[in-house]
Amino acid sequence: ADKRPHLLLTHGSDFHEVSRRFDFVLAFGVFTDMPRESVETLFRAVPRLLNRDGLFIASFGMHPVYLADPVRVGFRYPWEFLVRVGVEAGLDVSLLKGHSHPKGHSILAARPISTTAGA
Repeated sequence: ADKRPHLLLTHGSDFHEVSRRFDFVLAFGVFTDMPRESVETLFRAVPRLLNRDGLFIASFGMHPVYLADPVRVGFRYPWEFLVRVGVEAGLDVSLLKGHSHPKGHSILAARPISTTAGA
């Protein structure tokens, strides 16, 4: 198939100005610069942005508790928080293992729950 990537610069994390759906939504180096409330807003927007079988992939700094230190290390999140926020938004969230990130961040993958049921 003829793939034509569509790159989009937006302001804010709700993507209200986006009117189309995507096969992939990528957020690398984004969560480390976003406070908890903005991450929750982004997760709520993702199902509206993805095609039915789309995939959201994001890097994040994992930490046992929420850590907000924007000057030194950025924002870090417990895995349980990201799973909860994903499920509340209608996403099935999983941790991608065996992938390396230059800054040691973890990588998550999320799909709309309706496409994972019965899989």
